[in-house]
Amino acid sequence: MAGKTLILEGLTADLDDQIKSKLSSYFKIKRRSGGGEISELYADPTDKRRVVLVYVDDKIRNEVLSRKTHQVDLKGSLGVVTLHVTLPEDVKPEPVLSSEADFVCYDEAKEDAALLCVTSERRRESLEMFFELCIEDPIRRKHGKNTWILQMSNKADMESVCASNPQQYGISVEVEDGLVDRRRYVLSGLDDCCPSDSISMYIHSCSHGAEHSWEAVGGDSIVVTFEEDIDGHQFMQRTFTKRFNKNKIDACRLELTKSVIVQGDMSQISEEYLRLYFSNQRKSGEDIIKSFAYVNQNKSIVITFEDWKDAQRVTEHKHTVMERELVAQLFYPDLQWVFTGQTHHQGNFSTDIAIPVRPELLSFISRNDIFREELTSALQRVHAMVSFNIISNHPQLELKMSMNKNLLGLLRHGASWETNARREVQTHLERYIVEHIPMKAVVWQAVKGCCPEVNLATALIYFKICTSELVVVGRWEEVETLVKEIKSKMEKASDELQIIAKVKGCLENKKVVTEDVPLKTLQEVEFIELKLSADPQLKALGVTILPCRSPQSPCLKVTATSDQIKEAIDVVNSHIRIITTRKYMYSKAGEAKILKNNNSLLKMQAKGLGCNLELSEQNITQQFSYDLKGGVTLTLSQGNIAKQTSDVLICPLVNMSFNNPVAQQFLEIGGPEIKNDVDVLEKAKQSLLAGDVIMTNAGTLKSKKLIYAAIPVWRKTYSDLNSTYLVTAVLQSLLKGANNQCGSLGMPALGCGTCGFPVKDSCEAIMKGISSFIDLDCGTMTTIHLTESDPKTVEGFKSALESLGYHPTDPTKTKIPLIPSSPGAGGMKFVESFLALLHGIKAHFSFFCVEDNSRGQTATTAEKLIGPVKVKLFCGDITKEKTDAIVSSTNTSLNLNSGVSGAILKAAGEEVVDECNNLGNQPRDGVVITKPGNLAAKHIIHMVGQTKEKDIISSMLKVFKMCEDHKIRSVSFPALSTGR
Repeated sequence: MAGKTLILEGLTADLDDQIKSKLSSYFKIKRRSGGGEISELYADPTDKRRVVLVYVDDKIRNEVLSRKTHQVDLKGSLGVVTLHVTLPEDVKPEPVLSSEADFVCYDEAKEDAALLCVTSERRRESLEMFFELCIEDPIRRKHGKNTWILQMSNKADMESVCASNPQQYGISVEVEDGLVDRRRYVLSGLDDCCPSDSISMYIHSCSHGAEHSWEAVGGDSIVVTFEEDIDGHQFMQRTFTKRFNKNKIDACRLELTKSVIVQGDMSQISEEYLRLYFSNQRKSGEDIIKSFAYVNQNKSIVITFEDWKDAQRVTEHKHTVMERELVAQLFYPDLQWVFTGQTHHQGNFSTDIAIPVRPELLSFISRNDIFREELTSALQRVHAMVSFNIISNHPQLELKMSMNKNLLGLLRHGASWETNARREVQTHLERYIVEHIPMKAVVWQAVKGCCPEVNLATALIYFKICTSELVVVGRWEEVETLVKEIKSKMEKASDELQIIAKVKGCLENKKVVTEDVPLKTLQEVEFIELKLSADPQLKALGVTILPCRSPQSPCLKVTATSDQIKEAIDVVNSHIRIITTRKYMYSKAGEAKILKNNNSLLKMQAKGLGCNLELSEQNITQQFSYDLKGGVTLTLSQGNIAKQTSDVLICPLVNMSFNNPVAQQFLEIGGPEIKNDVDVLEKAKQSLLAGDVIMTNAGTLKSKKLIYAAIPVWRKTYSDLNSTYLVTAVLQSLLKGANNQCGSLGMPALGCGTCGFPVKDSCEAIMKGISSFIDLDCGTMTTIHLTESDPKTVEGFKSALESLGYHPTDPTKTKIPLIPSSPGAGGMKFVESFLALLHGIKAHFSFFCVEDNSRGQTATTAEKLIGPVKVKLFCGDITKEKTDAIVSSTNTSLNLNSGVSGAILKAAGEEVVDECNNLGNQPRDGVVITKPGNLAAKHIIHMVGQTKEKDIISSMLKVFKMCEDHKIRSVSFPALSTGR
């Protein structure tokens, strides 16, 4: 029964009669194992190294289970093994077929006949001499390894044998029930090397051609089932005298079994219900159950009855228990086999497997003759050949079955070959260990000379430079000893190196070094040079500062000792941070001339104010803006499209070639990497047809993505078709940009120039593509830049747009300086900061943006609706805003006391300062919320300041999420990252 069943795991060899005898002896002795009387002991039908142990009493089973592990001495080569005792687990036996008509008593003519089971390691001739002294002409047959069955003509002979004290000769005798099967025989002596395709021929020759089937069982035996009764005595005699494959064959009748194995889904059926069902003769045709043991708690059980006929009746019925179909089949515990009644044929199973192994361990074993031979020999015992694959990216052991497909061994071991091979490899590899010791290269150089001696037959040590670690591979015992010694020497070497490093550090601090401090313009070099020359702190440090007036990379070269260079750089940077550059454009009539005439006077006045003044002439270009439907803005301007700042840019290609001037500009500015995807298409002998587009990486362009558009060459006879291709290219480019969340797109005058399109036709096709995109209402693309280097083409596009009914929002030319206004020390232009704010807005609450820049300026207000969200820009004091929340751009410590953040903390009071201190340091993208203190707002949201647009947007999204969580409907932002 399930409650009395245990599973023994840990055998290093398959269960045979000798091991079974040792285990039975050990688990019967209470003093050694806590055990007692055993009902059954047999191997798992699918795993010969897993043993099922059934006791007759629950208390005995619990005592054995409580000890968990047992040390059992199996003698010989196996020695002492550690067995783990657990409750029953999964076992999957095979089905069996038989019928009641096949079973009869061993010898019905002799009612007084008796059977003895004899076990001894003596030779067969010695046993025959002993029994001939006791009885005349005993009928004997081999029953297994070192086991025979003797038939006595009467019980008196049996008593005579038992009384002759066979134990003194090393012979064990037990009384058998004497029930055997007339049509089934066990043939022993058929080892794994016997040809399976000749077995039926051999059986025919010994049984006068009787129809039969045979099945391979464990050891060197097979079971033969005849369809009709045969002369058993003659059959056994023939097999005894007739060899097969040069092997001596022993035959005996198969004993009847009282056990059945019941299989099916029993997960919802209790043990009590199953016992009741199979004990109910009206339902199952069964009588009395002797034992009831789960092999698998949910799928299979082994039931042993008092009478073999009861087991037979159960197998003849179909069983439906709680609407679940159960199958009962005869099970033979002694053979550990479930019979199918069909001749074995080669099944579908793996003959090649690959087992991943750590590269260090695989390399070590493959190069060590002793360990490689150990593994090879171990796998040969489970019929596997091994090869070491250490060259590929996935180091592994590659195993191949060594059994011939026509041999009997394949039928016996094929189904379990992969399991046995994997288990043998795992058992072998568990003897080894790979230790990784983190170690710097300098420490290894110091340790290497005094590293403990390594016996290369048991371990290997080497240093991996790429990962800065020491690798020790080998047997467990050897590696553990080595690692302890190495770590001890490593600690000692590290201490010595630290002392050396401190001495070197002191010397290095007095070394003279020079570092460059970059500046933005030559004007800043001129201005800062005068300021630094009079700085007393730099004079005290003994610092030398030389200006570098290179137009490409203006900088200051600061020279000082190593221990003072950082302080000197900090002083120089403190001067640089306060530098502010303002650019003003004077383009009205006469303004430029007046400034030129008074240049010297203006410079003197500026110098008196502590400033430097420079006059320069700026080129003027044209830009026209058009408001299209759907909130989309089109800008037309003169310039280099490859220098355009947009989320995505379009590069025109003709026949996959970069020969046109625009493509060359993209290649020059974006770098050769932008060609990679086009090169891949060419290598694959693929091409872009006219109207096709592909999106790729933008390289060093001022955009997130780059789109290649295949543009057709203009032919007047195919003008409509060419225009259609161009419309398709424009529409597909816009859709790809929208699908990648791009808000702006830049393109040249597609089709003009090399492709030969007339300006008007190019303009009409581009506008059709844009209109089709707007009609699709994709929503994300709001700005389209059309930038062309040829001023005549720009003028032609403007005229073509007017002929199509599009007019600029400002009909006059808007004069724009080519040199943009300089950013503040925060790293972003005010416009870029505001755009980053707009990109981060979600339609959940109203939004106000405030920049405290009221000194000497007139407050102005700008408003814009983005969906249902109102965005308002104006000058003012953010600490006086009455929105639900205001945002403070601060540092990770939440204690920035300068700029807007400092103003907010000062106005909010000590309560908010203390709350920020309690919150502690925040991550670089942290966002937290506090009380407002003395402010009119309800909350203060502290956001760690960012300098890149994508990081600002990411932090703003966190702010908006926090607003949602706290039901905040309005929030005020300063102009982020534009201050000092």
